[in-house]
Amino acid sequence: MNRNGERGAVSTFLAVLALALLMAAGLGIYGGRKVNLLREASHLASRLLRCARTSEEAWRLADAYGEEVAAHFWREFSYFGLGPEFPGAGEVASRLRGVGRFAASLDLLAIYAPKEAGLDFAESIAQGFEGLMSSEVEDPECVWMVHGLEPLLKVLADHREALGSTRVLHIEWFFLPALGYDPQAPTLHSALAEDPGWFVDIVTLRYRPATSGEAGEERETESEQHKQLASNAYRLLSSWSTCPGTGADGSVDPKALRSWVSEARRRLAEADRVEVGDQEIGKALSAAPAGGDGLRPGETVRNLLEELELPAIDTYLGIVYTRGASTRGLYSGGGAEWKLAEEYRGYARQLSRQWPRTSTIMARVAESYEAQARRWDNEAELRRRGLG
Repeated sequence: MNRNGERGAVSTFLAVLALALLMAAGLGIYGGRKVNLLREASHLASRLLRCARTSEEAWRLADAYGEEVAAHFWREFSYFGLGPEFPGAGEVASRLRGVGRFAASLDLLAIYAPKEAGLDFAESIAQGFEGLMSSEVEDPECVWMVHGLEPLLKVLADHREALGSTRVLHIEWFFLPALGYDPQAPTLHSALAEDPGWFVDIVTLRYRPATSGEAGEERETESEQHKQLASNAYRLLSSWSTCPGTGADGSVDPKALRSWVSEARRRLAEADRVEVGDQEIGKALSAAPAGGDGLRPGETVRNLLEELELPAIDTYLGIVYTRGASTRGLYSGGGAEWKLAEEYRGYARQLSRQWPRTSTIMARVAESYEAQARRWDNEAELRRRGLG
């Protein structure tokens, strides 16, 4: 008998043995005990079927032996090693959800996700997330979700119109803390750029009102839930890098951008958060693509800056364009910063005639780099003299 034949014989034997256990329990003769015989036999039968499983064959037998056997089978089912192109991921995920294994269902879908995930696959993902959201007990298998949530959330984002944008938005918002401090949350980020009302809601969660008063006192005794919402808002705003009005081709529509900024600032005024809101708007504008001359921000944003004449937006835009932390040798000095300062001085000269406010922003960035360069030069000189 070849190896496949041996496996088939063993599987058949174990399946028959499982059925015999169930029949014996039903007759009350399994071990001579009268209490919980069927439950114990069902548990043993499900384990025998897992040992004997040839994937779908074992699942069908578990169903045929009754709900008790099937429930035991799926509660302890291991979904690892089912093959690189396992076709039954959707069905297995459904069975795992049926016994409350929502995290396991998501991990399975992440492992066996096809290259092009369709709507049915996305629906299965959504149901897994929603099961975790509605569960009243912590799922111990969450720790095994080693394949990450972001690929699954991307599938939802790709199908959000069919699934429902609000539905996908709620899922991303709920699981945002699990994505760390630089999350990829495409639906949430798109909502910020498309809906100024949603943007202001997030700013309101993140920041206190300008005139705190009673609101400031309330913040001191705010609930843990509100603190978690504020933390979520911080993560979302910190990771957002989409300019409002940006189309599918990457260009920024002037009318859409103006409308978004106008409505956002109107609502920010109502929420008493104009200054902090302008800072976040400045950050969003910095994400606009370069213009036809290769300089950032593009002409649409430059024109808007000239119209708005808002120092807070200008200032924060300049802060974003300034490079963050960097590494260098002990004696390197500020050579890199001097080069960047020269580049931004050149940008300022190019923009000065048509876009003076943008030119001023670039000049301030250049000044910032010059200050950094002098500091690094001084530190390098002190080290050369043995004083640093």
